[in-house]
Amino acid sequence: KAAQGGDTANVQGRFIAAKFDVFLFIGTYTPCSELGTTPTPARVRYDETLSAYIGRQQALHPNIAIILGGDLNVAPEQSDVRFDARVKQPQERGIPTRKPHELTAFTKLLPTRGLKRAHPAREHQVPADTGPRTWTWEAQRERNRSTPSPYPVAANLDHFVCSDRMLAGSTGADNTFEITVVGTATIASNYGSDHRPILAKLQRAQTTKAPTSDVN
Repeated sequence: KAAQGGDTANVQGRFIAAKFDVFLFIGTYTPCSELGTTPTPARVRYDETLSAYIGRQQALHPNIAIILGGDLNVAPEQSDVRFDARVKQPQERGIPTRKPHELTAFTKLLPTRGLKRAHPAREHQVPADTGPRTWTWEAQRERNRSTPSPYPVAANLDHFVCSDRMLAGSTGADNTFEITVVGTATIASNYGSDHRPILAKLQRAQTTKAPTSDVN
């Protein structure tokens, strides 16, 4: 459903959900904030709405896991954003995807809803032929600027986050499924988008059955 229970902040259908037997998948296209240090009201409402929706689903279906994926329009860590090397001191507080209210909403969402990033070190997971690091978003029009732009030139804005128990080795893992981000697709340049979709492989974890013996 694109909206449920009076979620007026989602009237554009920016998140949709599909419920399976053991997990709920939510795809999101989070609105981008406006430039400047003032919080963008539409973004604030959307972040609150999405978190509340996840909370309601967890209350209604406590035994299913959550997978949230898509363009979250946030670069959570300093390593998730790159500026032009000629920019000496980037002023990130007013830059969309690095604004304080965006970072706060994301970092609060994870522990509040029992979620974790599925790929905190994506630069070590991309195929070797794509280079040392593949960003999920790049400012295509900034490449040939004669003067540096104060905006980021590349960032990781697209993410998978999921219930802690879906990640192998996590505390409380029930080993029902394991999710692994396998890299970023390289079709963006062919289709004109400034984003590269990220790919995830979701597979049931292997379980070891206890050996049986014949009793005569």
